[in-house]
Amino acid sequence: HWLFIHYHKTGHDLSHKMVSRIVGRCHLSEAIAPKRQSIFDTSFKAYIDSFDGLPKDVLTTNDIIYSVAGAFAFNWTAAFQHNTHKTRIVHFIRDPFETVLSGYLYHTQEPPPPTEGWMKKPNMSFCPKDVSSVMKLGKILGKHYGNEEVVVNWLQNAVQDCENLLSSVRKNESDSFLTFLHRASSSPTQDAAHKDLYPAIRMEAYRALFATDFMGGDLLSMAVNVVFQQPNIARAFHLEDFAIGNETRFRETAQSMFSFLYEIVDTNKGVSLRSACRLCHCVSADEAVNMAVSAAFISGNAPAEQHVTRNMISRDKRLHYIRLLHEDAFIGPVLQFL
Repeated sequence: HWLFIHYHKTGHDLSHKMVSRIVGRCHLSEAIAPKRQSIFDTSFKAYIDSFDGLPKDVLTTNDIIYSVAGAFAFNWTAAFQHNTHKTRIVHFIRDPFETVLSGYLYHTQEPPPPTEGWMKKPNMSFCPKDVSSVMKLGKILGKHYGNEEVVVNWLQNAVQDCENLLSSVRKNESDSFLTFLHRASSSPTQDAAHKDLYPAIRMEAYRALFATDFMGGDLLSMAVNVVFQQPNIARAFHLEDFAIGNETRFRETAQSMFSFLYEIVDTNKGVSLRSACRLCHCVSADEAVNMAVSAAFISGNAPAEQHVTRNMISRDKRLHYIRLLHEDAFIGPVLQFL
């Protein structure tokens, strides 16, 4: 099994495109995705109680390759942990401050990204609907790192501030997330160089941390998945190392990733199982690396991906808003901890 765990603005497009190319080359069927549920509802409960998120045949075949949203990683990894000799999991992670700023810049493009229809859906909340589940995740993280009370207190303060912020910008129940972002800007008619983006960036931060509507809650999910990932079958790769626009660095990271994926060894017997790995036979490691480079649309250090946000604002402004996030009394401690 090859499993690629991704998040919104953290390896989503890259993992999907890589998987699609390998599946097409090897004539495989991708695993069936579990129904989209909230990290704070079904997925979390499934991890804690019992595994019930995958088709039954997934654990009996060695031909599964899948790109899965991080919100599902709790129960997927729980199932695969008993099949360590034929499972490799790539976990895409990213600096939370960069994730927030990139998410804001991506979501506020004009016109809005066509693939993000959830941004226009009415009655959208960027705050958690189930605060108790947020606190459960906080306790897991705090206990793991030895400061449970402090982490829970940070989250409680952040949730309260999120709810206050939502109350201040919501005018009616039909408001969408895109409405909130525009309303928070000091002057929607001005370009980004002449208005204060930070109020809207704070909303994006809370959406990325907490939201249980549509695409949200990824930052907490990412942190918990890091805690639960098992080093013998899973390895985290920083999105920053897949440097869009720097093909040499990107290729080196992809080589490291596929070297890990091709380590198919029975940990109990210490013998290679590559002969039973259909993925290993239909695509060589070098071919897989080239597929990853192709999937990223890198050509002569000029990326064609529309989701790349690095150059949408100046470096000085980027550093300015990241500094504000660091100094934020409610958001800063949480993001720094994650």
